[in-house]
Amino acid sequence: MSSSQACAPVAARRGRLCAGLWMEYQDLLGRPVWGNVTTADERHEGLAALARQARWVTVYYGWRPNLPDEGDNHLIELALAVLDRLDAADAQP
Repeated sequence: MSSSQACAPVAARRGRLCAGLWMEYQDLLGRPVWGNVTTADERHEGLAALARQARWVTVYYGWRPNLPDEGDNHLIELALAVLDRLDAADAQP
């Protein structure tokens, strides 16, 4: 099986969010770096649309990946939580 075949089922699924990633998106969209490209309301509408389409994942892991940027650890935790759920879904008949 090629890597593209292995990733195809994952690519067809909706995006995933966890509390840490949600808070990071909110922080990023609230920063004064956007200029006149979008309004705050437009950015919040986009984030709300993402929240409506994404599947929320609760991260239960009690360890920290310890990435060089401590603020990015939640991305690894989310990825592992999603993989765990995908494995569990694939095991179901």
